[in-house]
Amino acid sequence: LAPSAFISSLSRLKGIPIILDNHGDLISERELYETGFLRKIYYNIISFLTFKASNRIVCVSNSMMEDLKERGIEEKKIVLCN
Repeated sequence: LAPSAFISSLSRLKGIPIILDNHGDLISERELYETGFLRKIYYNIISFLTFKASNRIVCVSNSMMEDLKERGIEEKKIVLCN
């Protein structure tokens, strides 16, 4: 299980708000080193669940904000910081 998914799940159980600072895809670095169709699906699911579990997501660009909205993340959770 990815650390981000574990932390977000634990925070939710404890009632601790989750603020995610998004500077890019959560799994992009790992994908550079690992291949495989099922592995990529797994990491995409983990990323999606981590974003969904977050109370707020801070993005550093409009393109990142638009990417999250296209992935189905609620706009009210996303904050643009620039």
